[in-house]
Amino acid sequence: RRTGEAAFARAWGPLFDQLCERAAPCESFDSLGLRTFKLRLDVADRMPPAILAAFAEVLLLKNGAADDRRGEALPATKPTQQAALRGANECLIAADCARRAGSGRLLLQSISSALRLVGRLLQF
Repeated sequence: RRTGEAAFARAWGPLFDQLCERAAPCESFDSLGLRTFKLRLDVADRMPPAILAAFAEVLLLKNGAADDRRGEALPATKPTQQAALRGANECLIAADCARRAGSGRLLLQSISSALRLVGRLLQF
């Protein structure tokens, strides 16, 4: 399992950088991390639906542990809150990929995952 996690960690950065970019300051202003990154439109417009759907699935798998976090403590510190918002941002990117790929199932799953992550912040 550790080998798989190490390989994922090594491959994740270049993959994410290839398909996503940091949002402009005017786009991410006051979002606290929820709108930090966005899909690179110049790349997404040229990608076939299968690749966009696969990237959406990878994003959902990466952030899909939201269901498993029910027993964890609430994100009470700023770093854990920002991590939850970053995960929700990645789920919104997955929703954009799913929409472009025409996958209603992935679109609904992406939105549901984003809401679960943000919902953890509303439990105070």
